[in-house]
Amino acid sequence: MKRMNWIVLLPLGLLLTACQTSPESDAISTEADVESLTELISQYDAVVNARDVEAFLAFYTDNAVRMIPNEPVFIGKASFESRAIEGFSNTEEDLRSTIEEIHVSGDWASMRLSYTDTYTPSGADSPIDEIGKWLILFERQEDGSWKMATEIWNVDTQRK
Repeated sequence: MKRMNWIVLLPLGLLLTACQTSPESDAISTEADVESLTELISQYDAVVNARDVEAFLAFYTDNAVRMIPNEPVFIGKASFESRAIEGFSNTEEDLRSTIEEIHVSGDWASMRLSYTDTYTPSGADSPIDEIGKWLILFERQEDGSWKMATEIWNVDTQRK
């Protein structure tokens, strides 16, 4: 029986060892990933502020999940496209995101952010100032880029 355990365990151990990456390669990958994700959020803010629906939708995976305050969950990019078109056509906006933390693990990353957003709905007399927090899960794509797979945010304060 002991001999059988070694026959099974040795190849399994070799396989697991071969699948592991060195800490140095993980650190390099993670550092580059953090830079990519940081740049992605900077671009996201710019696209939202420019009101570019097509560029906005490009940040998301096809099956992305968005959990917006006070609305039902949106599952799939197609489910929130008309909402984005409506939202972008009715307001001016100044979104500013601050990354609080980023964690990368293989083909997935999480990001916790805070944000300030000043937007003026069409026909409104004055802008609305909003402060909130945001959580995003990113999925690495086949080309190495990152896209938003799941996001949720909520509002801390909102003032007119």
